[in-house]
Amino acid sequence: MLGRQFLKINNVILPRTTGFDFELEAVESINQSEAGTDLVVTTRLDKHIFKADWTVSSFWLDKFEAICKEKTVVVNYRNVDYTCRARGFAPQLIEDSENIEGTDGLWKISLTLTEV
Repeated sequence: MLGRQFLKINNVILPRTTGFDFELEAVESINQSEAGTDLVVTTRLDKHIFKADWTVSSFWLDKFEAICKEKTVVVNYRNVDYTCRARGFAPQLIEDSENIEGTDGLWKISLTLTEV
């Protein structure tokens, strides 16, 4: 796994992920000619999409919720900044974790960070 500081949002070092991947998406408009060939207009070839999972306490749950309420966030991945939208916030409470002292429970969180 990558080091502790490999992923930041708005310059905040995030807890270690339980799963992480990213892809480069091509933004293209594709139409077909009368002859059946593709007519492609390529707008962009390197749109980054980051997907990450965490298991966090209620302290971090509140921080991730605040991140998702912002229009855009700055994601720093491997010392490069990307302006992204944070979407897909749907936390799940881990069974019986609400009994852990000092927290309202442990939560599984998944986020998709899409470069604008």
